[in-house]
This record gives sequence, C-alpha cells and structure tokens, in this order.
Amino acid sequence: MPSKYIDGQGYVRVYNPDSPCADSKGYIYEHREKMADKLAEENPEHPALDVLGCLRPEYLVHHKDEDKSNNEDSNLKLKKENGHKSHHFKVNNPHPEERDELGRFV
Repeated sequence: MPSKYIDGQGYVRVYNPDSPCADSKGYIYEHREKMADKLAEENPEHPALDVLGCLRPEYLVHHKDEDKSNNEDSNLKLKKENGHKSHHFKVNNPHPEERDELGRFV
C-alpha cells in the first residue's frame, strides 16, 4: 500500500492505520491530520476536536491558495462548514445577483 497518494479530488491522503481518524482502509486526509495535530498541540480541548483528537465533521480545513495538495501550515485555515461554503460562493460569484428590499432578484 502506498504511504501517501493524491485522490481523485486532488487531496493528499496518508496511510496511518493507527490513527483513530483513519478511514476503514487506514487513510486520512493529510490536511485534516495536520490541522488536528496543530490544534491538539495548542489546546487539547479545542472545540473543533472530538474526544479522539480528530477534527469534528462540521469543521473544514481551507487551502488558502486553493491548491488541495499544498498542506503547508501557512496555507491551511480552520473554518466551520457554513463559513467555508460562503467563502467559495463569494469567490466563485464575485457579482452575485442583486436583490430588492424584499429579497427578490432585480
């Protein structure tokens, strides 16, 4: 088994079967593992971590430069799922449809 590979979505997956965060094949997303390790080192009771030290599912790790394989600490930012989606909506829709005072598209 490879110790590391890039999946079909462009994310780096690392073979770490001893991690409580690993999937059934023993792999974990490298960016999530790095963020969980960093948070646990800073504050083991960080609200983004579950009792096993894994990132809770409602927390996502954003790649600042949009390169999913760049897992340098300086490129990773922790976000709640809803904040991450709104970030990408704003980036992908720089000129959203305007609405009137009742919320209707104009």
